[in-house]
Amino acid sequence: MNQTPLELFTEDLQGHSTASLDPQRLAEVKSRGARRRRTRTALTAAVAAIVVGGSGAWLTSGLDGGSSSGRDTVALDVATRPTGLSDLQKRVLRDVPGAERISVWQVALPEPPGAKDPMETASDGFEVQGETFATGVTSYTGVTMYDRAAFPGWLYDAVLAIEEDAGSAEGQPVGSTDMGLAVVNGTLELACVSFQGADCVPAVVRNEDGQRHYEWGFGTEDFLDAGTGMEVFAGNAGAEDAPSLAVAGVPNDSVTRVEFVNTAGEIVEGMVDHTMAPGSSIMWASVPGALARVIAYDSGGAVVDDHSLRTCTGGVDCEVR
Repeated sequence: MNQTPLELFTEDLQGHSTASLDPQRLAEVKSRGARRRRTRTALTAAVAAIVVGGSGAWLTSGLDGGSSSGRDTVALDVATRPTGLSDLQKRVLRDVPGAERISVWQVALPEPPGAKDPMETASDGFEVQGETFATGVTSYTGVTMYDRAAFPGWLYDAVLAIEEDAGSAEGQPVGSTDMGLAVVNGTLELACVSFQGADCVPAVVRNEDGQRHYEWGFGTEDFLDAGTGMEVFAGNAGAEDAPSLAVAGVPNDSVTRVEFVNTAGEIVEGMVDHTMAPGSSIMWASVPGALARVIAYDSGGAVVDDHSLRTCTGGVDCEVR
């Protein structure tokens, strides 16, 4: 029986294969990683950070074997988030040129000139088919996704210490933004992307000065299948967060207008596209605070789908809502 790229990669990591870790295989695994992780059958986000969430990866010593509790840093529980700035964040605002406060508890700092995130998949690892769609949402990553030399030593070491303290027997977060420090590394776009000539699928890509990098795909195993309802990806947004990207999809191309509603009752008019997934509607918006509901309408104003986000327990459980 033919093995999938993810199964072959798992063999490599377990030492059952003598083959080297092929970069093309890594790219294809990453392209499918988010879907597999959301159905809890993937590698943990730890293995070489192939599956990267908005707030970092969780480094572990092995594989989850499909039985992981889903612990990662993709969605920090809103109830546990700070209500102000730490001493570290205040020092960053004072001593790091270009740093700015972007929410009650978050501080953004610019990516250092010439610094590169070694885990990113550059545009030579995938092909964008058709149009790319700007979302107006800034992309962020964590300090420790870069080499220590990229930042002042006091900053890098302080962030690393916080991540180490957050670790457990399950592993340690790397590149986390959960302490409220986020490195600006481009803007987010939507596009239909293909790895190694496979059919293209809707995905989020990051545009950094014209260079595109694959960020994440979305959907469970039945995403956009006929007869299924709306699925929503609410980003990392919490009640006091800076605006983040929310994406929704329905297997119905009659949607012409969409409203994203946050928990404060604010309504954001979203964008709709039918080309990334013909026969379906992909919708997105830059949403301030925590998303609560997505309402899709047809050209006559009738509701195609009215989707309230389910409650979740954190981590991967909060990715597909």
